[in-house]
Amino acid sequence: MREAPYEDPQPPVLLVFHQIGARPARGQMKKVAELTRAHWKGSWDREDQFHRYDGKIPIVATTLDLLRDHGPAGRVFWRFGRDHYESLLDAIGNPRMDAALADRRKHEEARRAAFQADQQRREEEKARADRASLRRWAYTYAQRAFIRYAERMGREVLVEDVPETALELPGPGEERAGLQEQEVIAQMRALTPLQRQVMALTLVDWSPTEIAEFLGITAGAVRVSLHRARRVLTDRLNVDGK
Repeated sequence: MREAPYEDPQPPVLLVFHQIGARPARGQMKKVAELTRAHWKGSWDREDQFHRYDGKIPIVATTLDLLRDHGPAGRVFWRFGRDHYESLLDAIGNPRMDAALADRRKHEEARRAAFQADQQRREEEKARADRASLRRWAYTYAQRAFIRYAERMGREVLVEDVPETALELPGPGEERAGLQEQEVIAQMRALTPLQRQVMALTLVDWSPTEIAEFLGITAGAVRVSLHRARRVLTDRLNVDGK
C-alpha cells in the first residue's frame, strides 16, 4: 500500500446560525453549504477509503440553540459534506483518515515484526546447523582419536568404579596387564555402534546430557549404554576391575 501523506487543508471556518423570522437556522446552513461546495468538498480516495481535503476549507456550522442546549463540548457541529453532527475537533479533523493511517501503521509494524521474527528464526536455524556440523566433526574426530589411542597404547584398563561422565584410559607411562594392539581394537569393534559412539564422545569430555541431545536419545539411555559397554569390555578383556 502506498504511503498517504497527511492532507494540507486551509484553516477551518466556524459558522454559528441563529433563527430570525420564519426561516429555520438549519435550513440556512444547508443553503450556505450548497453555495460553498466548491470550496469545502473533498475527493474520495478509493484505495485508502477516506476523503482528502488538500487545499479545501473545512467549514463547520452550528446553531445558537444547539450550543445553548448541549454546550460547546457537545456533538453540535456539522461539517459541510457530512451527514452527522460531531464534536468540534472531529468536525474540523478527518477521523476516517486518521483511523486508516493508524491501521496502516499497525499492519506495517506487524509486517516488520513478522520479518524480524523470520530473520531470527533463520539465524537460530543456521546456528543450530552450525552446532550440529561442529558436533558431527567432533564425533568423527573422537571416534578416530579413540581408535588411534587404543592402537598406540595396545592396552586398556576398565574399572568398575568409573564415573558415568568419563571413561578412564591408562596414560602412556602406566604399566598394567593388558592385551595386544589388535586384540584391543577387535574388542572395541565388538561393541554396538551406539556403545562406540557413547564411549567416543565420553572420551572427549561430553556429558551424558550433551551426548543425548546429539544422538537424539535420553541421558538415561546414554548412561545405560556406557555402563553396558564397560561391562562388555571388562568381561571380554578379562580385567578384574579393582
